[in-house]
Amino acid sequence: MNTNPVWTKRATKRLRDAARYIAENFYPEYAIAFSNDVINTANLIGENPEIGSEAFPKRNIRNCRKLLCKNRRWWVFYKMKPDHVEIISVKHAMQNIQSPRNL
Repeated sequence: MNTNPVWTKRATKRLRDAARYIAENFYPEYAIAFSNDVINTANLIGENPEIGSEAFPKRNIRNCRKLLCKNRRWWVFYKMKPDHVEIISVKHAMQNIQSPRNL
């Protein structure tokens, strides 16, 4: 399995938009730290895909998982594919994500 995660367009956009929002409304330095935290979390997932928990256990979607970032405020959602890990979204922990459609 390839240990480098593959980022979807949606995940890349979510990360970019969140970092831009943080930089414009809070501190640019925090936006950089946030982006680094998310990227480091995604890289951990690539090295060990089983590290996260099932994202939607009630829906029985076993290949869709999530992992909380070190800052404990953001989730990285991903799918386990046969040959790689696909990062599908980045969401704030306060957002109520009930299904993959909310990602």
